[in-house]
Amino acid sequence: MPRKKPTKSTSLVPSTYNEDERSEDTEEVDTRDNDSDPKMCHKCKEPPLPSEVNIKYNVSVFSAVEMKKSKNKRESKNSLLHLSSMEPFDTWKAQILVKIDMALSPKKIEWSNYKVSFSILHISTLPLNVTTSDNYDIMLGCALKMKNGAVTVMVAEKAHKKKWKRDEVVEKRKDKENADTEDEGLENSEGNGDKEDDEELGGRKKKKTKILKKSDIDKSNVVINNNIKALMNWWSCSMGHCTSNWCLVDPVELRTLHFALSMAHLNIWAAAMEAGDSVKATIDKPTNHKMFDALPANKTGMTSLLTECCNQMKASKDSRPVFNINIPAEFAALFHHPSLPVYPPAPVPNLTSVVPPLLASVNGSSLGDSMLIPSGNTCGFQMTIKDFCTSYELGPAIQQKLLDNGFLKMHSFQYIALSDLKEMSFHHGEIAELHDAIAHWCFVKAQ
Repeated sequence: MPRKKPTKSTSLVPSTYNEDERSEDTEEVDTRDNDSDPKMCHKCKEPPLPSEVNIKYNVSVFSAVEMKKSKNKRESKNSLLHLSSMEPFDTWKAQILVKIDMALSPKKIEWSNYKVSFSILHISTLPLNVTTSDNYDIMLGCALKMKNGAVTVMVAEKAHKKKWKRDEVVEKRKDKENADTEDEGLENSEGNGDKEDDEELGGRKKKKTKILKKSDIDKSNVVINNNIKALMNWWSCSMGHCTSNWCLVDPVELRTLHFALSMAHLNIWAAAMEAGDSVKATIDKPTNHKMFDALPANKTGMTSLLTECCNQMKASKDSRPVFNINIPAEFAALFHHPSLPVYPPAPVPNLTSVVPPLLASVNGSSLGDSMLIPSGNTCGFQMTIKDFCTSYELGPAIQQKLLDNGFLKMHSFQYIALSDLKEMSFHHGEIAELHDAIAHWCFVKAQ
């Protein structure tokens, strides 16, 4: 018979070998070390992980206020922590709580009030929560793989839920219901405690809360409720620094107009929209109401007819007539006591007199000359020459000439004639400027 050619699956060992030799050869092939195989990829050879390493942690602590802001506006308080990889999870957790206390200084520190996560560059880029020891072991396994760098630990404070007094009373009552009530004295004490809780709740007993349905809402309020929902969705505020959930914001004047809306504002706005008058209130423009007085006039709707009538009535009450009653001296003498002498009224002073006779001339100038202050005017407020020249923007040359001639205050100007200014070496333009300033400074005499 002709010899068959060996197939791909048959061994290429010569036929002269016996079966024992073949088995030995195959065993040698099967038992070869993988390290001697030149086709083995060098990436599959991972070095053994070190047993103990000093790991560096970058701890970033964010308060609850910062977490409300957008991600790019948050500010954290950072610190470093060096800890051995052999330390247990409780030790690591205690060190993180110390960093939280240093950063935020809370009144009470609890691990459940914070969300702790870690991330490692090029190894674990997505943040993973660290809540149990198993998560801690996973973090250590990832940290031991890195050659250089640090583990980034982010601590975010959870938002505190406001606790109302009624909730505290309900919690007290639940604790008492769960307590052991076998002792009669304990039952009596619980009964007294329930009475105290009822008094704290305003003397009203606890009622079961009922979930409202659409059928429970009055038909007359359905439209208003729909308008309120539409306003809430339209004017929802997403700014981190704002404490209100809904705000009236102008996209053009964002920095100047940011009006917080409460439920009272939304209720009034929705009721005005129910009237169907698009001129007075729409979803873009609130109604003209006193609660929206802080807004500019062009941001509110048209004033209603009732509001205009009320404003007119208030204006009419404020503008009441004023009556001046003059009592003659003869009529006032009727009420005078007869034993007291009646004195005639003092004469009205003559305002036409200009200057005392002793001061009728200064530097040889007579009253016949035209005075610097006209005869129909009186002196203004008393002030120094320097203040006068500064207030009325007179030049330093005019001020220096007045000071050189001994003038200190303004009331002495009533004795200066225009001819005196020429003797003081005043130019025509300076005389005109000084005369104009005097006209603005002096007062007109009462006729």
